[in-house]
Amino acid sequence: SDWKAKSSAVDAERRTIRERLDTLKDEVRKPLTDWENADKLRIEGHEQAIQDLQALLDFGGEQPSSVQADERIVILSDRPPRKWEEFSERGSETIKFVYGRLNDLHKAAVKREAEAVELARLRAESVAREQKERDERIATAAAEQARVAAETKARRESDELATRAALVRQRMERKASEA
Repeated sequence: SDWKAKSSAVDAERRTIRERLDTLKDEVRKPLTDWENADKLRIEGHEQAIQDLQALLDFGGEQPSSVQADERIVILSDRPPRKWEEFSERGSETIKFVYGRLNDLHKAAVKREAEAVELARLRAESVAREQKERDERIATAAAEQARVAAETKARRESDELATRAALVRQRMERKASEA
């Protein structure tokens, strides 16, 4: 039991010394740990900046309009300069790539919009031409109908006059025969 008591005292002293040494280790290591954490945040900041640049190319899976692409180009060119440190090559390449891709998307959007305007113009011309042809067909049909109606009316009037003339002739012949 004496040995156990001595052993417990040694263990207690060991724990006390261990705690002091751990505290001393943490205290001595603190500047390095702080620097490592700051460096980790700095690297994460650079990585996030590169991701933000690449996010400028995300239009939700749709083709951007020329205005949208132009807005992103303005955002890219207006962003404040960044000290990339060891990420300078990767950052520069990302900026060049994103800028080139946005310019390509802008050109494609301008072309696509011009084609859409041209297509709309051609469709409007086609609709106008079809409307004009339809109006001409209706006018021709109406003129033909009016001509046929006029001929029918003229024929009817002619038949009525012929019938009246025949009646008048018959009356005159009757009066002549009676006379």
